[in-house]
Amino acid sequence: NPEDPDNPSSLITKTVNNAEATDALSVNDTANFQINVAIPKYMTGSTGRTVLIEDSMTDGVTYNDASLKVMVGESELKADVDYTAEGDGTTFNVKLSDKTIATYGGQTLTITKAEHAARFIRLGSKSFFNTIRIKLSEWTRS
Repeated sequence: NPEDPDNPSSLITKTVNNAEATDALSVNDTANFQINVAIPKYMTGSTGRTVLIEDSMTDGVTYNDASLKVMVGESELKADVDYTAEGDGTTFNVKLSDKTIATYGGQTLTITKAEHAARFIRLGSKSFFNTIRIKLSEWTRS
């Protein structure tokens, strides 16, 4: 339920986009992932709104910075204006600006990115450990 303030993880999903990578990644394979996030709708006049998406990849998988695309519907958001992104190859974070949260609250944010395998990884197995979290400021509804 995307309206559950006690369970922010209900706001986020991560899936593999390319069919050839749905079961496993071989060495040097690249998988295209899509993360969907329900942007919470805060009360009008709220300040200090925070939406931070954190993604930690399994050992042997690295994130490709150049592949990042952040969208709401058909609108591509601008890095360092609508959101900030940072990462170290195996983790990455996307933080939405206060204006973006106010503008797109109640809509779905879509993040697409590529991850590269340095070893064989069976997706969905215990060897593929991927943690994705969303951190929110105090939850308020309009």
